[in-house]
Amino acid sequence: QQQQQVNDNPAPPDQRQKQHQQRSVIPLYLDHDEHTLTAYQCFLRKQIELFEAGADELQGTAQGRNTPLHPGQVGIRCRHCAHLPKASRARGGVYYSRTIDGVYQVAQNMSKLHFLKSCTLIPESTKNHLKSLQGVSSRASGGKEYWAEGLRVLGVVEDERGFLKFQSRPNFGAGAAPSVAPDANA
Repeated sequence: QQQQQVNDNPAPPDQRQKQHQQRSVIPLYLDHDEHTLTAYQCFLRKQIELFEAGADELQGTAQGRNTPLHPGQVGIRCRHCAHLPKASRARGGVYYSRTIDGVYQVAQNMSKLHFLKSCTLIPESTKNHLKSLQGVSSRASGGKEYWAEGLRVLGVVEDERGFLKFQSRPNFGAGAAPSVAPDANA
C-alpha cells in the first residue's frame, strides 16, 4: 500500500483553540476507521468535524433548511473553512442531519459538492487525493452502519425533538472503535 504525502493539517492552532473554547468540536475520523472503511472514506472523514451549533450558526437562516437550528445541535462541517464566519463559507460546508443514519449521506454530498467543487480553502493536494481515492474500488465493508456506530462512540445521539446532540463527551483516551462487524459477504 503506497502512502502519499498530503497536507492534512487542520486550521491554524490558534483558530482551532478558539473553536474548542466556544463549543465542542470533534474530528469525525477515528483511528479504527482504517480497519473497516475504504481509503476514500477514511480520508473523507479526516476532512470533516462534528460541532455544536453556536451563536454564529443560529443567526439568520441556514441555506436549504426548513427547520430551525437549536443551540447545541450537532452538525458536520468542513474543517478547512470552519474558522470562517457562516456568511463567508462556501456552499455545502456545513450540514445538519436529523438522524445519525443520515450523516453518512450528507458527508457524501459534502464531498462531491463542497470539497471537490466549492471550497477554496481545502489544499489542492488534499482535493486531488480525495478525487483519486474516489475512483479506487474496494471491497472494504462498514459504510453507513459503521458511520452511524462511530457517531454513537463519539457521544452523538438523536434528540426527541428531531436533531442530533452530544449526549456526553467522548473518551478519546480509550481508543474506542465502533462495534460493527465486517460483512463476510463484502
